[in-house]
Amino acid sequence: MFHFKFHYSKISPAMKDYFHIYFSPHPDDAILSCGATIINQVKKEGMVLVVTVFSRPSTRRRKEDKAACQLVGADFVHLPFTDAYFRQRKSAGKIKTLFFGKYLYRPKQRLFGRIKREDKGLMEDLKQNLRKFLKKRATFYFPLAIGNHVDHQILFIISRDFLNEEARKSILFYEDFPYCLSNKLEKQLRLLEENGFELREQVAEGTNLLENKISAIRVYTSQVKELFGHEAALKGRLWQASYQIRPINQSYFERFWRPK
Repeated sequence: MFHFKFHYSKISPAMKDYFHIYFSPHPDDAILSCGATIINQVKKEGMVLVVTVFSRPSTRRRKEDKAACQLVGADFVHLPFTDAYFRQRKSAGKIKTLFFGKYLYRPKQRLFGRIKREDKGLMEDLKQNLRKFLKKRATFYFPLAIGNHVDHQILFIISRDFLNEEARKSILFYEDFPYCLSNKLEKQLRLLEENGFELREQVAEGTNLLENKISAIRVYTSQVKELFGHEAALKGRLWQASYQIRPINQSYFERFWRPK
């Protein structure tokens, strides 16, 4: 097992007792999916931590994430695990590399498929590192893995393991934005229910905080254009996601799912 040097906000999270801890697969996921809720929690309780897991290798994205977390008032931790798109095969050999390439998840379509066997060791290392955060008395938020991005899947699987080990832990799942658009959410919930994992919804209203959330998302300049093209499209998709939760005009919602 590897032990990593974490990158913390000014005061080490180990010194604080947080009320809410969000596990974000990449820089931007927590703010994109839960930004209004995080801002509201910071205003009311003031003790929120965002743990960004697969933060390597992009220095630019880590800087954006730091700035966004500071803007919403949340503390942050960057764990130095490598984003799936950049993970390479270990000791693959020339023949295997020739046929399959040196990267595990390229072309890009593979990012939304099955987790590779080569990631098994990474998952164990990650699980041991995340376990340190679960010692705290907090509500923990994990991605629901809508859209099946492998890094989101890895965090979801680990969260299920934590639930099996310690059912008393307060774990909620958030809807991965923008993957939660269309019918992907319904497919995921149906699949989980068929496998005996039932969830009940928990809706958070955040209309007055939507502009604050958009301001924080705007900080992720490297991602906004790639994901949405322009800000008007971003706003449109945020409203679309909200309307899926509650079809109420001029009211903005985010949704979480709690194990039954």
